[in-house]
Amino acid sequence: MTKTLHISIAAQSDNLGDVEIRRQLIEQFLQRGYDLVVFAGSMPQTYIDAFHLPPGAKVISNPMAFQIVVMRNALLGRASLAYAPGPHILTDSPKSLAKAAAVLGLCAFVRIRGGSLSVIGRSLRGSGRVSVALERALSAMATSYAMRDTASAPVLGRSADVMPDMAFLRNASLDNDTVAAERDIVALSFRSDRDVNLDGLASLVSESHARGLKPVLITQVRRDDKRHADLSKLLGIEAVLWENRTHIEQEEVIEHYYSRSHAVVSNRLHSLLFGVAHQAFPVALHEEKQNKIPTTLKPWVDFDSLVLEDPDFAFLGRTEDDRKDLGNSAKAAGTALGNYISSKVPDYS
Repeated sequence: MTKTLHISIAAQSDNLGDVEIRRQLIEQFLQRGYDLVVFAGSMPQTYIDAFHLPPGAKVISNPMAFQIVVMRNALLGRASLAYAPGPHILTDSPKSLAKAAAVLGLCAFVRIRGGSLSVIGRSLRGSGRVSVALERALSAMATSYAMRDTASAPVLGRSADVMPDMAFLRNASLDNDTVAAERDIVALSFRSDRDVNLDGLASLVSESHARGLKPVLITQVRRDDKRHADLSKLLGIEAVLWENRTHIEQEEVIEHYYSRSHAVVSNRLHSLLFGVAHQAFPVALHEEKQNKIPTTLKPWVDFDSLVLEDPDFAFLGRTEDDRKDLGNSAKAAGTALGNYISSKVPDYS
């Protein structure tokens, strides 16, 4: 009997990284012969289009209708459920606890009826005692439960599998033989909600130019557009803004730039991973009290940490041998994740 995957794709609608990690997980199930039901909530159509869902996929906007479909398919013995990958804050607010308890009940029903429960690519932060207890119950119930970083297990208070972020599978979906031979760009992508040291950034721009590289600001999360537009004017460099493009259009545009990038400098995890897929060296901005990027990348690929207050631009001199090593590491990470999923998700193809 063919199983049906049920998963929510509702997330930050302006974030291509949120699309990517959900899209890659869904693709793993589709490759294994699953039918598909997705909850889209209030996501705009251009966001949904970016998933390239198969013609037979069912898209549901109403949360109650989605739960009814899950329960009906569970009763028929054909339901599989997957938590969307990404960050999850464990807080004991009444709203968060009510939602977590309700979803946990739905998961329990699917499992009782013989369905699988996949929790892969999760990242935990927070310290709510009740929410931690509910998360532990989820981990005990799941047929697969894997974190995407080394910081999540301590939050959970118990050991857990650690697998690469779902975006590492992007490397396998790209034809790197067609990547531009010329590496003439240093891609820059910055969060709009955190300050960036302008003097250090100006030094990076100057040093890049001195080495024959062109710094380009790239928007991968639409809300960063204004920050990038302002920095473009201040620094006199090009900015690839999102503006009025669709999700698919913006992704196609930034792929062109990443394929030509020597390195990607960013404090956004998935800007770095989109670059890694094109073998652009990942350079994470060092930020006090922020550990998402190092705890996600460190087990799988080497990366540079750039302190703009006292910058070291050695990454600008990385060699093609270094790039080959990066590509091999990224490929190995994707393979490890694919093998893990194969061991945990039944194949119905």
